Amino acid sequence: QMFAMQPVQRQSNFGATEFEISWPHGNVAILQKHYDELVRLYLSLRLPMNQIIGRIFNLVQRYETINYLRTEHQPVLPSRVFDALQLHFGVNHECFASPLNRHLDNFCSQFPDTDRFFNSSGSFFDFFPTSGSFVAHPPPVQQDVIQMFVHIIAILQGSAQPLSFFVFAPIFDTFDPTRDSATVSYMVRSVVVQRGKHMLSTGIYFRGTNSNQPLQEVSFLPNNDSGCYWLQNTAGRQQWPVTDDRVSQILSSFHPTSTGLR
Repeated sequence: QMFAMQPVQRQSNFGATEFEISWPHGNVAILQKHYDELVRLYLSLRLPMNQIIGRIFNLVQRYETINYLRTEHQPVLPSRVFDALQLHFGVNHECFASPLNRHLDNFCSQFPDTDRFFNSSGSFFDFFPTSGSFVAHPPPVQQDVIQMFVHIIAILQGSAQPLSFFVFAPIFDTFDPTRDSATVSYMVRSVVVQRGKHMLSTGIYFRGTNSNQPLQEVSFLPNNDSGCYWLQNTAGRQQWPVTDDRVSQILSSFHPTSTGLR
């Protein structure tokens, strides 16, 4: 038997508007602004509107389940960093995101079966673009970061068209991409951003069945050093030159602010 899912708006404990979807066996909630973005992306794909609530429900439940299993959670880059990357390097695609925390309309994410209805290109490791400018902010797990660099090099080696990657990743004691021979040949610039000198965002954007966590977004200062890396092929270097001024603009966009993230 099929049950109608009932969407309801309500205010969270932190003043943000939530969108809650309920059915007889449970409910999920998502911050209103994230719900509005999901609807916008869904509409852009011209998919059946009578299925959108169920697909959002499945999406939230999937990521809620994964959150129970993860030991490391991926923070989000400040929106002003994306603005600077778009302005100075033409970035238009995120390599590691989800429909629930993406900033750009084009992105890769972990679960194509639930995420494709909201414009996901699927897993980054199954993604082989031949041109474009990308931002890669992987989960803070060393093996994931190593695998990411390997895949980026394979993409850069596979096309003569302009390709550019901006990578933001934590610094690990036992792995340094600037010392890897395959990576170095494509690395145009690398900069270490010290702990306490850059801001990221995290939060609870959604909750699933049997959770009563309040939805909120917060900014924080990571307690680890991070690396900014620019990797490009020859055509990418010509189209998006990594100049001192452009690098400075990107680094400035990470600086902590008294008002936090916008």
